[in-house]
Amino acid sequence: MFNLNTFDPFFASLTNMQEELLVWTPNLIGSIFFLIASSLAWLEIFHDKHIKAFKSVTWWIIWINLLGSVFFQISAIASYINIGNGEVLDGTLALQQTLYGAICFFIGAYLLIVEMKESQREE
Repeated sequence: MFNLNTFDPFFASLTNMQEELLVWTPNLIGSIFFLIASSLAWLEIFHDKHIKAFKSVTWWIIWINLLGSVFFQISAIASYINIGNGEVLDGTLALQQTLYGAICFFIGAYLLIVEMKESQREE
């Protein structure tokens, strides 16, 4: 969904409505998918007795990714484009939250390497 946003600069002549449909809507839907995926990951480990809160790398990965998903959702909402005047709801907030979400996902991705090495040591 987010890759649709990549091509937005090539379509400078979009109307506010077209930009809403081609840019903002995929952003919002993609953010919802992130939230769903993060929530499903949390549900998967919720009852796992081997995963200890605050001590397990897996626990940290899931919560950091969930936080990143929340940041991306806030970014999507803040980047809403008013169809009437073409103004973005809050462009600064949208950029800020996108950065925070990306940082969270980066940390989560790094922790996957740590988790993988941890599981190799246990074997």
